[in-house]
Amino acid sequence: MKGAKSYIVGKGAVCALGNSLSEIVANIEAGKSGVKNGSKSYANGQSFPLGAVDGAFFSQYDIADRSAYSRLEQMMISSTLDAAKDTTVDFSSTSTLFIFSTTKGNIDNLNHDQSDYIHSLADNVVAYFKNPNKPICVSNACISGVSAVIYAHRLIQRGEYKNIIVVGGDLLTDFVVSGFDSFRSLSHNVCKPYDKDRDGISLGEGASSLILSSETNAPNCYYIAGGATSNDANHISGPSRTGEELAHAITTALNEAGLKTSDVSFVNMHGTATVYNDEMESKALAVAGLADSIVVSTKGYFGHTLGCSGVLELAVSVSLAERGKIAKTIGFEEIGTPVKLNVSKTIIKDKPCDVFVKTGSGFGGCNAAVVVSNRNFEAKEMRATNTYTQTESVELSEIDCNSDFKTYIKGLFASVSEPYMKFSKMDDYCRLGTTAVQLLLDKAGGVSQYDPYEIALIVNTDTGCIESDLAHWDNITADEYVSSPAIFVYTLPNVVAGEISIKNKIKGEGVTLVSDTDDPKTIVEEFCSGTNTKAAIYLYVDKCDDKFSAKSILFVRS
Repeated sequence: MKGAKSYIVGKGAVCALGNSLSEIVANIEAGKSGVKNGSKSYANGQSFPLGAVDGAFFSQYDIADRSAYSRLEQMMISSTLDAAKDTTVDFSSTSTLFIFSTTKGNIDNLNHDQSDYIHSLADNVVAYFKNPNKPICVSNACISGVSAVIYAHRLIQRGEYKNIIVVGGDLLTDFVVSGFDSFRSLSHNVCKPYDKDRDGISLGEGASSLILSSETNAPNCYYIAGGATSNDANHISGPSRTGEELAHAITTALNEAGLKTSDVSFVNMHGTATVYNDEMESKALAVAGLADSIVVSTKGYFGHTLGCSGVLELAVSVSLAERGKIAKTIGFEEIGTPVKLNVSKTIIKDKPCDVFVKTGSGFGGCNAAVVVSNRNFEAKEMRATNTYTQTESVELSEIDCNSDFKTYIKGLFASVSEPYMKFSKMDDYCRLGTTAVQLLLDKAGGVSQYDPYEIALIVNTDTGCIESDLAHWDNITADEYVSSPAIFVYTLPNVVAGEISIKNKIKGEGVTLVSDTDDPKTIVEEFCSGTNTKAAIYLYVDKCDDKFSAKSILFVRS
């Protein structure tokens, strides 16, 4: 069997707290925050405390032909160079892969002629490092970073690559800030995770890179010991009411690692400081048996960096754990969640930190958890890699995006579904994806024979929700500023997965990719490798040249 360890051999970052990971960690140890009121106003002239990156972040690295790369691409290159400075990993090798995690990519370059910003971002960064492999792009809202690490871990387990560089990044832009403001989820103060007076998110930006490898010579090197994802199947913009689904991801990840809750030194939670997110997380920790563990949120140091957050917070947590330290949760004073948590009020020193858990949760009702350890024991045999057989498929090719599309798709959906009020509220991308899956399930006779946690949902797109992106952008750049949460939520490519999960009560593994691959079986077997998935729904949905296309395929474990 393949080895179960994915060693973290390199870590790097750029964010509001510093131009390198070492600087960021030093500032965290000193109790400093990079979340500040800036000179720039966002969201219809409002100003919020934000974790903005100093424009001179890249001065420490000589990036050749700098003007050829966007601001985010330069940050990603810088964080990767930071991660690589103490390693000998060959970026140009065929045994090295890049996986990117981002929520909106180069959204600051969005216009009516450019729709491939996430895909082109990855290609540009990979070209800088002369890597020969096609990169993987994960765009799964705020769990993107943790999901990308899980994907990398599974690929290394399978022996497909020796080294994988996971690069996360997102920007502070009018697009993003106005969207979160439309939900009234932004705080006018530095965020206060789990506190009784918490009132919202502090947004940030940055890039962070983790280099995972199947080999290391470093003693007591931290590695990814287990990971899992889940769907709430509850609401596209609100978390689970019970926390059961996040708890399932945590428990599954611990089981893969062969560890117990009593082994966990601390939990670095998503900890956004919104009322409902922190409430759900407290319940999830109770269900998972970790309510008494030390809990930390690092959002107050650099803000919520969206698709970067999982990678950045893992890099910070490992760096501190290597020093026997756990970060203070900035902003926290008095517990304000239904379940009482042991939130870190001061930086904890001289603490054995040989096992910790990192979680993420996000729009679309998605959750992810990874277990990180430096315990020196023999790698256990990994679970079966799993092979899957295609049983049914549905293809909707090149449907004209004309004025009759809504009538057409509504009628097609109605042919295989009972009346469903939420369908009329979706954007066209979600309507098409949801319909393609309903046609598939109707053809296959449903999946009711499986437990909801045994069904995986993998979404793949190339341009995806570009129509909603442009609609949101046109609203916030119009003479009369309008920012609608009903539009903004659909600017996330993974929300189609949320809609499908809610409709069909799917709670198992899931990921949303931005890719033009035509090999769905490989994607399913790679991402679901070693999981308890028994049935996997693969959905490709996209718009190109004013035409919609969708393909849905049902795979079952052989």
